[in-house]
Amino acid sequence: MRIRRIGLSLLFTLWPGIAAASPWTLPAGRLLVLGGFDLQEANSEFIDVGPVRSFPLRGEYLASSFTLGARLGITDRFELEASLPFRLLAYRSDPVLFLGSTGDSLDSFQDNIIDLSQTNGGVGDLNLAGRYRLFSGAFLVTSEVRIKAPTGYRGPAGTFGVDPRTVEDFTSAVGEVVRPDRVEDDVTLGDAQLDLSGSLLVGAAFDSGAFLRAGVGYNLRLGGAGDQLLSDVRFGQAVGESLLIYAGGQLAFSVQAGDSIGVTVAAVDPDLPAQDYGGLTNLRPTTKRLATDSLEVGGGLIWRVGDATEVNVGYQRVIWGRQVAATNTVSVGLALALELTN
Repeated sequence: MRIRRIGLSLLFTLWPGIAAASPWTLPAGRLLVLGGFDLQEANSEFIDVGPVRSFPLRGEYLASSFTLGARLGITDRFELEASLPFRLLAYRSDPVLFLGSTGDSLDSFQDNIIDLSQTNGGVGDLNLAGRYRLFSGAFLVTSEVRIKAPTGYRGPAGTFGVDPRTVEDFTSAVGEVVRPDRVEDDVTLGDAQLDLSGSLLVGAAFDSGAFLRAGVGYNLRLGGAGDQLLSDVRFGQAVGESLLIYAGGQLAFSVQAGDSIGVTVAAVDPDLPAQDYGGLTNLRPTTKRLATDSLEVGGGLIWRVGDATEVNVGYQRVIWGRQVAATNTVSVGLALALELTN
């Protein structure tokens, strides 16, 4: 078998991001090798209700990911995709004394200091997808089935673990639960559960160099997580022969509450400094469930740097959601096209 590089005249519409599904399926024997690096930062969040608010105790979330992926055309209408991320996550906040001490000694105070800062790293969720082009014409229509599978990392939990699971049980046992050795929270590599999603993708490319694509789907989330409705839209315009500018957004909306994974302790006033907490008066315990909503918008550019190579630089921000951080993401990706021939 012989491998040779090919031109990327269609990759402007094929690949605005590794995680973005495309209605333009690859022809038989064509392979795209994809690599991407992103940096995430957040100092605010969306909780159950209300607008975005600061993380309590001057909290900040930082993450980086390196993702390897590939797409392969099996026939001219059917393709397969796989990707796997390697992630490093960190959450930093001020330590706080919620319950006071059990004595007058310094050790007694130190033993009751709660520090929510955490660091985690490892392999994230494996993504596998298959796409079949149903219709070709002025618009392309393609169906997609996707599987997201955990790789054995620790799953998320409430601020002090998965038990107790209700606010009532938490309140009745607060002295036993709110301890430094019980801090867990949800700084994890994913939700540690299996997703099966089906989507319908639509796309069009125009003589002016513009493209438009959209998708709608349903995400069946197993392992106690709430199912989601999915939708996205992207559009772009070529500038000359080597540059494309694009923008768009994506929405995930939960249609089920999801199972409880413990109790999260949210701050009534997230801007209150640690020294003014004064026990539990600034804390509002809520049941944490495996269900999130998010609306993310952004844009970027794709630059053709060779006959078979393109670079994608993008920015995205979560502008609305529930039980999700208001994350800013900067990403850089590389696509290399190869043709497999006998």
